Amino acid sequence: MTDEVPWLEELEEKVQSAVEEIARLREKKRELEEELASRGESGDSEERPEEAEAWREERREVRERVEGIVERLEDLLEEES
Repeated sequence: MTDEVPWLEELEEKVQSAVEEIARLREKKRELEEELASRGESGDSEERPEEAEAWREERREVRERVEGIVERLEDLLEEES
């Protein structure tokens, strides 16, 4: 089957990499939330605006990257339709 669709294996590898990265980021988020909870701090961190801004920026970057992956996957699916 792979011979019939040579790009499929590469696509599967890329999707798997994206899934693993998302899982890694979720685990990191969970760890950070636990750390904040153990310190008795909320995730909003009003007393440290620079940390809150860095957190928002990281979330924005991750969201943009995931959206880009989804767009590329949707484009591939549309090509096959």
